Amino acid sequence: MLRIDAGVDSFTFPPVIRSCASLLEFDLGREVHSLAIKRGLSSDSYVQTALIDFYSKAGDLSFAERIFDSMMVKDPIACNCLISAYSKCGDVSKARRLFDEMPSRGIA
Repeated sequence: MLRIDAGVDSFTFPPVIRSCASLLEFDLGREVHSLAIKRGLSSDSYVQTALIDFYSKAGDLSFAERIFDSMMVKDPIACNCLISAYSKCGDVSKARRLFDEMPSRGIA
């Protein structure tokens, strides 16, 4: 994908990003994120949710939060992704706060 001009779109990026996280290929995942930015796909909600999960697993929770905060439309999947990341890092208060804020944000 990075070396050839493959048919990449908002549906092909998330599985690649998730694979990078699963394989602990964090440098490659950051390259894929850069490519998503270059292709104008970094504001797609599917891509953003995959990036939240990726950066959480890469140990960069602050960057995952930045991506979440930049989302135009926050959906339950993105919220659950960040809640899970907070819980795994032991920050139960942030996880609970985000969970409690979901209804006021219109997220069910």
